[in-house]
Amino acid sequence: MLESSSLLIFPWQNDPSRGGWIRPIADGDTAAALGLVCARAPAAHSWLRWIRTQRLEVLEGDDAALLMTLISPWRLSRSWHVQDAEERTVGTVYPLLLVDSEGGRRGFLDRTDPLHGRVLSTESRTLADYERKRNRSTLLRFAADLEPNPFLRMLMLAAVLVQDPRAHTS
Repeated sequence: MLESSSLLIFPWQNDPSRGGWIRPIADGDTAAALGLVCARAPAAHSWLRWIRTQRLEVLEGDDAALLMTLISPWRLSRSWHVQDAEERTVGTVYPLLLVDSEGGRRGFLDRTDPLHGRVLSTESRTLADYERKRNRSTLLRFAADLEPNPFLRMLMLAAVLVQDPRAHTS
């Protein structure tokens, strides 16, 4: 998934066969299916569910192998911790800031308008841009000269995903 030059992230849809809400992800150039995002809801419903942890799992390939997990410690928190498939910390996505596992700033979001934005490096170089389509899908395009760093790509994908983490699942 992270090897693609662009990703098409579809809107949330309820899929009872997968246990809840998902967002399919396809290659942005070929539309070939690459994986999906699953929103993992707390097991028990109660009046306290609004303070519980939010968890998004990004799965890839035909076998739905875990690529990364995004965790927001509680619903009022606006930060998301990003972990790889082995549960190692990749970094944290704050509302406009991407921070790596060592606390270094890797980039920030520059929202042009509600439908368009860019991920910029700390030197203001474009690392990726995204655009929300009329069908509520989002196209994420990585910069052509972007370093082949899967952890940076994970952070950028996470930053775009958390713009609409569970819009239709509450």
